[in-house]
Amino acid sequence: MSVDYLFRMNLAHSCVRTGDFQKNDTIHKIGGGVGIVTALVAYYCGLSELLTEDDIFTLPLGKYPPKMA
Repeated sequence: MSVDYLFRMNLAHSCVRTGDFQKNDTIHKIGGGVGIVTALVAYYCGLSELLTEDDIFTLPLGKYPPKMA
């Protein structure tokens, strides 16, 4: 799971909750937009994990190399 995904999910939740608490439709809509982008990031991360080297194409995920002792 990507750190970017977790950050965006937290941001979307915070915007929606703040908009709901303050009765501000603009912040609430911003939270919805961030939620849609979060869903796209989650779809990308999931699809890149499912695709293997044997498939027609792969998606880069930016994994860190394993640590050497």
